[in-house]
Amino acid sequence: MIDRETARLLSVVLDGFGYAPLECRNRDDVYKHLSSTTPTVAVVDTKMNESEEICSMIREHGGVSLVVLLADDENDPQEQMNHYQADAWESVGAGPEKLLLVLRKLAMQETEAD
Repeated sequence: MIDRETARLLSVVLDGFGYAPLECRNRDDVYKHLSSTTPTVAVVDTKMNESEEICSMIREHGGVSLVVLLADDENDPQEQMNHYQADAWESVGAGPEKLLLVLRKLAMQETEAD
């Protein structure tokens, strides 16, 4: 699971690229934020407790791109991405730069679809 320092660094980097990150440490945090705002993207660490339920809540909310962070040694990332109904995936150990590339790619796909 992403440690607090990595989460903080990721938040700073995402903020610098114009994203407004909200850190949710559990299902209740996700529910609280989804009831008051609609994010454009959600990044979920699949090693987090309740990750399946969290992804389901995000999907039910609608209009949110979902990126899942998978274990570094995941054998079949595409299968896991399908399992979580995610739009994209990245390795949990990939670092903020690679995650930003995934987010930018998603943003470009959404722009092309509009």
